[in-house]
Amino acid sequence: MLKEALATPYYHISLSTDVTGVESAVALKNGYALGIALTIGLNQKAFGIDSELHFNSQAAVFGQALKEMKKLLDLQGAGTLENLCVGAGDLYVTVYGGRTRQVGILLGRGLDIDQARAALEGVTLRTPDRVRTAANLASERLLASFRLVIESTFANLKCQMRLEQHLAKTPAGLVVRIASRLLALTLGMFLNALLGRPLRSLVAYDGR
Repeated sequence: MLKEALATPYYHISLSTDVTGVESAVALKNGYALGIALTIGLNQKAFGIDSELHFNSQAAVFGQALKEMKKLLDLQGAGTLENLCVGAGDLYVTVYGGRTRQVGILLGRGLDIDQARAALEGVTLRTPDRVRTAANLASERLLASFRLVIESTFANLKCQMRLEQHLAKTPAGLVVRIASRLLALTLGMFLNALLGRPLRSLVAYDGR
């Protein structure tokens, strides 16, 4: 239903219920795109910034990236052709545009990460803090707690609330079903709080 509502003659949509596979594929591509961009910077370092692009080295790393992505997806039980295609397509787009390409080229030229960030002033780069301090440790713990809540909510909606089997026929019907399941989840957590139970322990409310 959502596919029909959002698709156009030039905008094609593929559906998947493999959340782990899709999310892993699109996350893995970032590291491998950086590696492919490094080959561009290494070529520029050796032969000059205006030197001709060396596509063979990029293709070699691209191929190796797909092999490793497949192995990592297999370890999660998500190594399907569909998931690999998602990762490959996203990898291709990332290699030929965006921040990852820019920082990868600079690193390949010999800059360290701080120099690359300075060279890309004004461009937001999401990188881990390199020095552990009380401030960033607290930030990491806060983000981890948010992630736990989000993942638990998705798991409850998908597994216990059976959101994927909503049976809605219209967008309005889908909104109503999502709202009703969120309300049920909220009420379950509220009752757990009143009864002194763990908030996300909802087995007692499983209607199956």
